[in-house]
Amino acid sequence: MKQEQTLDSYESSTYGKELFVAKAKIGKTVTLIGNILGVMPWQEHGGIVDTPSSLHVLTFDAAAADGVREFLVNECGAPKEIGKVHIENLQRVAEKAFAGRGDYDGLFLDTVYDTIRKIQDRTAKPGVHVVLVSSLTMLAKAVLRSVSGPAFLMKDGKMWKSPMDQNKWGLLKQIMTELQWSTQQDNYHTIWEGHHGEKTVKETDGAGNPKTFDTIQIDGSTARSFPAQVERVWEIHRSPMKYVDPKTKKPTKVCLVHFDPFPTFDFGDQQSGRKVSSRLEAKEPCLTTAFHKLDLKIGGWGT
Repeated sequence: MKQEQTLDSYESSTYGKELFVAKAKIGKTVTLIGNILGVMPWQEHGGIVDTPSSLHVLTFDAAAADGVREFLVNECGAPKEIGKVHIENLQRVAEKAFAGRGDYDGLFLDTVYDTIRKIQDRTAKPGVHVVLVSSLTMLAKAVLRSVSGPAFLMKDGKMWKSPMDQNKWGLLKQIMTELQWSTQQDNYHTIWEGHHGEKTVKETDGAGNPKTFDTIQIDGSTARSFPAQVERVWEIHRSPMKYVDPKTKKPTKVCLVHFDPFPTFDFGDQQSGRKVSSRLEAKEPCLTTAFHKLDLKIGGWGT
C-alpha cells in the first residue's frame, strides 16, 4: 500500500533534473564539466560527482569537448584524473540524420536510445553520477530533421520545399517528451545544456513593435514544454573579468562565471523556480554549493 504523504513527511528526489541555458560560444560545456568536477579555481567544496568516471557526457555538438581536458588541467589546475570522464559522442550520427533523404529516419533516435541505455547501465554502479547532455538544441534539431525529412527535395529538376505538417510538429513534441522522461532518472543528476534564443510574438509593445521574449533554441511548442518538465532552469553568465588568485593576487586565464537560477525566460512561471526563491542567490558561482543548498546529493570529489 502506498504510504500517504503530508507536507511534514514529503521528500522529493535528491537528484536534480536541471536545464542550463546560455548564449552560443561562451564555453557552456567546459563550464558545466568544470563545475560538476569541482575544479574551477574558485570552487572550494569539491565536485558534484564522487569521481570523474561518474560524469557521463552525451554530446551532439561539433567539437563541444575539444580542449576541455587541457583547459581544466593547464589553466584550472585540475588533476589528470579528470580524463576518466565518459564521453559519448554522437556528432557523426547527427550528421547522418541531416544527410538522410527519406521522409522519416529512425536510425538517429535508435542510436540515442541505445546510448542512453548504455549510460544508465553505468550509472547503476555505486557513486554520485551526473549525465550531461550537450546540447539539447542540437538533439532537438536532429530529431526534427529525422521527423521532417529534408528541407528541400528535387521535383522535375527543380527544388521544392519538403512538407512539415501539423502532425509532424506534434510528433516532434511527443518524441522530445519521451526522450526527456527516458533520460531523467532518480538515481543520477540530469543536466541539459541548451542555447539561448528569442521568440517574437504577435503582441506589440507601447511603440507598436512586436514583443520579443527570451527562450531556448528549440522549434515549435517544445521550447515551452521541455523546460516545464525539469526542476529548475538556470542561465550561465561569463564575465570578461579574469579570476584573481587570492594567494598570488594575480589574475588567472580563467574568466569568472556564475549561474542565474532566476532567468526571465518565456516558460510560463519558470522564473520563480521550485525550491529556489529562498535558498539560492541571484549569482551562484559554484554548482556544488548550489546543489548543497537545494539538498541535492553531492559526491564531493577533490576535497
